[in-house]
Amino acid sequence: LERDMQMWDDLAGSKPQLSPLEITLLTLSIIAASSGPIISPTEGYRISEVLAPAAAAFSASIGIGAEFIGKVAVADGKEVAAAAIQCAAEAEGLLANAERVKAVTPLCVGVGATSASFALLVPVLIEALGIGSNAQ
Repeated sequence: LERDMQMWDDLAGSKPQLSPLEITLLTLSIIAASSGPIISPTEGYRISEVLAPAAAAFSASIGIGAEFIGKVAVADGKEVAAAAIQCAAEAEGLLANAERVKAVTPLCVGVGATSASFALLVPVLIEALGIGSNAQ
């Protein structure tokens, strides 16, 4: 189980957190926000007043989308864990039933051993005490 968890962790770690499209869009928003003063030096501050907050809002929306995907993945993981715990609890119940059935084995051995002892002992006692029928 530990090995499987490590394998899944390595697999998730090797996968990039952002898609190439998201990286491209974030890069373009940075370029757009920083190029405002360069594009229009006379009105650069006015354009920057619009471009920088717009780029920040756009970046935040990409981050919120990625956060949503992450939360959905965590919820899916918790659902799988809950199903595994439920399966383990059911297996524990079945194991308890098997233990209960297995508990009767010593009783059966005791009854069998006692019966075998009496089967050997009773004829000897009857013969020794002279109890029996004298039918001839």
